[in-house]
Amino acid sequence: MGKQTQIERCMQCGNYLAELADGKRCADCAAKHREELGRVENAIFNEGITGLARIAERTGLTEDTVRRIIRVAKPLAERAEVEFTCARCRKKPTQPGSDFCLNCRIDLDKELGAATAQLGGDAAAEPAGNEAGELVDPPTVKPPDNVETAVKGKRKRTSISRIRPRPQRLK
Repeated sequence: MGKQTQIERCMQCGNYLAELADGKRCADCAAKHREELGRVENAIFNEGITGLARIAERTGLTEDTVRRIIRVAKPLAERAEVEFTCARCRKKPTQPGSDFCLNCRIDLDKELGAATAQLGGDAAAEPAGNEAGELVDPPTVKPPDNVETAVKGKRKRTSISRIRPRPQRLK
């Protein structure tokens, strides 16, 4: 059976692509992106311009285009003084190393925790069966009452190295 060709669209111009030249861009858009990236890199690294408006003015690009390029290229983002807005609420500035503001990150973490708890509750609700197919409640594990009990329980366990000790080296 032969290799199938996937036909996708360029993320910038929307033209159909048989094979992707640069990620999700056609050859023309990829060349244009590399040229824009080179202009922004030149403005930041060689000319020392760090402000978004000045970079856009110097390169002849729009501020949105410069912001998009800097968001993708991490070394540029470290040097440029560009404030990104939250990808979720589009109002507040993002946290360092994230696409979200602090409030949205907290909300997303809460929602993720709730979803995890729900999935964990669904998995725990399914009764386990034994070999005969009879439903059996899973054994409950009681946590140790204190540190001393935990240490005693740990000392009772045998380590693997005690079962198969290392051979002694002969001198």
